[in-house]
Amino acid sequence: MIGPVIEEVMTMRPFFCAFIAAVSTVFGNLAIAYGTEIGVSESITLWLVVVANVFALFTQPLFGMLADRIGRKPVFVTGVLGVGVMVFVFFSAIGSGNAALICASAVVLIGVCYAAPNGVYVSWFPEQFPARVRYSGMAIGLMVGLLAAGFTPALAQVLSAGQSANWTPVAWMCAGFVGVAAVAALTGPETYRTPTSELGRP
Repeated sequence: MIGPVIEEVMTMRPFFCAFIAAVSTVFGNLAIAYGTEIGVSESITLWLVVVANVFALFTQPLFGMLADRIGRKPVFVTGVLGVGVMVFVFFSAIGSGNAALICASAVVLIGVCYAAPNGVYVSWFPEQFPARVRYSGMAIGLMVGLLAAGFTPALAQVLSAGQSANWTPVAWMCAGFVGVAAVAALTGPETYRTPTSELGRP
């Protein structure tokens, strides 16, 4: 009786942790619209997305290696909380119109802070489940969470009243998603030193 309940709770944790994807979705959509609306060159807004994600290609493996040394949770949660702060910095930078500041804040937001949880979840989420439900637990929890995060551009449109320059409610929305992800991660088990045969045990 207790086993199925525990497994259901474990499945929900990746679901809530996956809310961090809302920030990436908003970054790739609203950033370009906002920048263009206030007169920032389209080439800058397009390239900052590319540059930030290319930077993440190099930082994500480093965060994965760090998680193998100090644990999954510290890396995941620190990155998530960093995202919550940097999303405000990033939108403020766009408002300044300073190209260097915009690119730097984008790289820190996506290439550093967001890259931390993104580089850890692929190992940490499956490690929370026993072998017999590991595939389904990971797939269901993560994919449903990502699906929910996919609706954030529509929600951002409502919160900003259709005006991209009205970014403050959107930033707070992202902070809310980030907060949920952080709390969910903090309630999860630390697994980096757990033998494979013992993964997923209550």
